[in-house]
Amino acid sequence: LKMNSSEWMTMLLGAIGAAANGATFPAFSFVFSEIVVVLNQPDNASEVSFWSWIFLAVGVATLVANYMQSLMFGISGELLTRKVRSQTFRALMRQEIGFFDSKDNTVGALSSALSTDSAQVKSLAGDALGLTCATVSAIVTGIVIAFAVCWKLAAVVLVFVPVIGVGEFLGMKLMSGFAADSGKMFAEAGRIASEAVDNIRTVTSLGAGHHFHTLYCEKLKGPAKQARKSAYVSSLAYGFSEFCQFA
Repeated sequence: LKMNSSEWMTMLLGAIGAAANGATFPAFSFVFSEIVVVLNQPDNASEVSFWSWIFLAVGVATLVANYMQSLMFGISGELLTRKVRSQTFRALMRQEIGFFDSKDNTVGALSSALSTDSAQVKSLAGDALGLTCATVSAIVTGIVIAFAVCWKLAAVVLVFVPVIGVGEFLGMKLMSGFAADSGKMFAEAGRIASEAVDNIRTVTSLGAGHHFHTLYCEKLKGPAKQARKSAYVSSLAYGFSEFCQFA
């Protein structure tokens, strides 16, 4: 975020849009409940018309808020990605020759890191930041509306929020660990593919294409295994959080 401090105005507008976007979900629930109540009352034409216009206003606000969030954080994220890639490439050009002799610093590994790691920084400063603002706004707005309508029921439901949060946090923590391990394995597979393509004349003359293909497939087995683990863990975490909500 410090690297992207020059884009603070863009990020501020994105945060405002994300906060408004998060607030629309509890607002929609409140308006929907009011419409259900009004529809069960006699001589309700004027009230139905009023809440219908409110429903439309919530929809328009959601459209504008989503647009602001996606646009502003997208711009700031792309600018940050460009800065990170530029500085990373400049740092690579300043390295000594021995740095590139290491098997961990091959052309494929460095190219993969230059393309994927910078994109991950974008998701951290863009998508993740917008999602955080929207989530906080939704929680605060929902709590305010819930306590204003029925504070006793809201207090009972609020007791289970930490349990649901713990389940979601553990699931995200495990999934992020799996993603990091998979990234390293993909970088190794990319190194093998890059070396084979860069030396394609030698590989073809020696008839070693099948050998490199076998090595590449072996390196891809690790990410596939990690993806299955990630699917199991995320499913269990999601099921636990849903169980806490409806149990």
